[in-house]
Amino acid sequence: MAKCPKCGGEVEYLEVYCKGWGTFHFDGEKYKYVGGFTRIESIYICPDCGKILFTDEGEAAKFLRKTK
Repeated sequence: MAKCPKCGGEVEYLEVYCKGWGTFHFDGEKYKYVGGFTRIESIYICPDCGKILFTDEGEAAKFLRKTK
């Protein structure tokens, strides 16, 4: 399981906020819709500490895949 570099918590997915357009969970391979309309300019956030970890989908996926 991946560890958040900011809080050290174990991370199975990242919260994804889309600048007011939608909220998703991202597990490294697919998105689970939580609310809103679309995912544009996504920000990937640690679900434990709420700090921004990534703004790029590829980097977020690589982070989650490296410890699976």
